[in-house]
Amino acid sequence: MKKAFFMSLLSFIPLINCTIANQVDNKDFRVIYFDKNIQKSIKINEPNHFLELINNLVLGIDDLYKLIVTNETIQEIKNSNSGIEIFFSKEISVNLEIGKTLKFKKILVPFANKSDNTEKASSVVLYCGGKEYFTPPYVNSKGSLISEEIKAICIDIIK
Repeated sequence: MKKAFFMSLLSFIPLINCTIANQVDNKDFRVIYFDKNIQKSIKINEPNHFLELINNLVLGIDDLYKLIVTNETIQEIKNSNSGIEIFFSKEISVNLEIGKTLKFKKILVPFANKSDNTEKASSVVLYCGGKEYFTPPYVNSKGSLISEEIKAICIDIIK
């Protein structure tokens, strides 16, 4: 019984050591805000808090979205939605709760449409990649509140 408890505690160590904030300096990433064909580089005022939100969004990944991601897919998302694209200066490695290790250098987070009152409205689709975006994209089925907070931070900076 004690051994099982100790082993379960040890399983959290990789998650603690592999957070995005532990791997990235405040200057090791840049953020592009996009809104229907308009793109703007923004400087995040509180990078530690911002990275914590991104980390929570990534660690909450609990599913895969059945979609083949192409350059056209990404361009269509940027042309018809608002969201952010984050570029890291080095590869980020995060252990996901779904049993995978996700490695990426960039992440695209489209913001949810508030007029969508379906179950999907609470989900956030994350597009991660290296040189190109990976197939399939990832889903955080409970990430909408985090995404809304990220969006609010970005909009405050743009104003």
